[in-house]
Amino acid sequence: KVIKSVKSCCKAQPLFYDQLAHIIAQTELINTGFVQKINNCIENEFINTYMIDKVQSRMSSPVMINNVRKYEIKT
Repeated sequence: KVIKSVKSCCKAQPLFYDQLAHIIAQTELINTGFVQKINNCIENEFINTYMIDKVQSRMSSPVMINNVRKYEIKT
């Protein structure tokens, strides 16, 4: 419920992640599996929200060839 509420309020997101980091840092015997699950969840959320398609990100700016927009793959 907390994560769902945080996602819908952009002002709450920084506070949520700051508090989560503080709790993790202050907990002496924290379960590493739990931390890894949190890490995976946050990483997936970041990727799904802010990252563009990997194929698209490897492409250069569009080039017009015969009035058709083409992309060249960066190597």
